[in-house]
Amino acid sequence: MSFRTRFNSVIDPLITGVIADDAVLFTPGNSFPNRSDKTVGLHGIFDRAYFESNGMESSSPIFKGDTIDLADAKHTNGNSMIEYNGNKFRVVGVESDGTGKTMLKLQAAS
Repeated sequence: MSFRTRFNSVIDPLITGVIADDAVLFTPGNSFPNRSDKTVGLHGIFDRAYFESNGMESSSPIFKGDTIDLADAKHTNGNSMIEYNGNKFRVVGVESDGTGKTMLKLQAAS
């Protein structure tokens, strides 16, 4: 096996995992933990890993998506919900980056 073939077999899955979008269900409003007629499917990046924001580290899961799709999350007092891979997460924080992307800080539903 050539170096290039071996290299690509290792790197391609890593790159795909980094730039591939995740499909989630987003439910804005006061229906947590149930879906409502406002539940929509969205694409973005779901991340359970540590992240750094303004010098702070957190182990809370996050979802990054388009601000226009997530605008309703700001006004729901922590009752919006993301469903990913069969797990439900409460939206506990909303941060827009000013470039059209928004990060939702999530908390696993208990």
